[in-house]
Amino acid sequence: MTKGDKETAKQVAQTLVDQKVLAVIGHLSSDVTEATIPIYKAGNVPQMFTSSADTLTSQSDGNGFRLVASDALQARAIASYLGDPLKASKVAIIFENTTFGIPINKDVSAALVAQKRVVSLSQPIDNKVTDFSAFVRKLKAAPPDAIVAVLRDHQLLPLFKQLSAAQLSHVPVIVTSAAKTAAL
Repeated sequence: MTKGDKETAKQVAQTLVDQKVLAVIGHLSSDVTEATIPIYKAGNVPQMFTSSADTLTSQSDGNGFRLVASDALQARAIASYLGDPLKASKVAIIFENTTFGIPINKDVSAALVAQKRVVSLSQPIDNKVTDFSAFVRKLKAAPPDAIVAVLRDHQLLPLFKQLSAAQLSHVPVIVTSAAKTAAL
């Protein structure tokens, strides 16, 4: 509905408040959710969201509810899966440089270190980027046992294509709750 645009999201939020909806489930991304919090809060419309930074619930003063597991719990689950069944001892992480990606990267890195695993590469990236050639070159030079991708849907398929072109398609890629594309 808002196509990830903050200004459009604000207009949609205000329309929903004006229509006196009882609650809203949305928005998908942290930056768009953050832009709409004041509008829903002022209109006293509860907002439930997924795949958004866990810090957003505190900004909504009890009016916003995150419907996915905490970052720390997601990180422990990712690290656990990387350990068993994947037995990955060296992991590369690529993450969007946002209020969602930065904390997840921190928590996943900490969970991996706690399991005595090595984070061989931790690469922040803009959430609109689809050219991962620099990241893929680093992976090609020192291949990890697995990759954690904290990216958006429109970034995942280009990443997979670029990994495949570099003969790295055998490396398992674990994606976070932000990945919702049917194309995967």
